Amino acid sequence: MELIKILEMYRGSILFKAVVVLKDPVLIREFYKEYVSYLGAYGKSHLCMANPARAARRNIGYALQFYGRNHSEWIEALPMLKDEFKDK
Repeated sequence: MELIKILEMYRGSILFKAVVVLKDPVLIREFYKEYVSYLGAYGKSHLCMANPARAARRNIGYALQFYGRNHSEWIEALPMLKDEFKDK
C-alpha cells in the first residue's frame, strides 16, 4: 500500500487526492488495487465488507464526477469504470 501511505501523508481524502494527482495508467491501476485492499480492511459500509472492488469503483466514479474531470485516463487504465458513467 505504498501509494495509499504517500497519499495519507497529505490532508484530506486519499481518493480525492488520487483522482486529482494520478494520471499515469500504471499508477492508477496500482492505486485501484491498493484502494480495494484498503476498503476491504478498513471500510465500514456493508458494500465495502461484502464487495470492496465494487465499492472502490463506485467511489472512484463519484470522485471523478465530483471534480468534473475528463475521465479518459482513468477509464483507459480501469475499463470497468465505464459502468459507473452509464446514464449520467
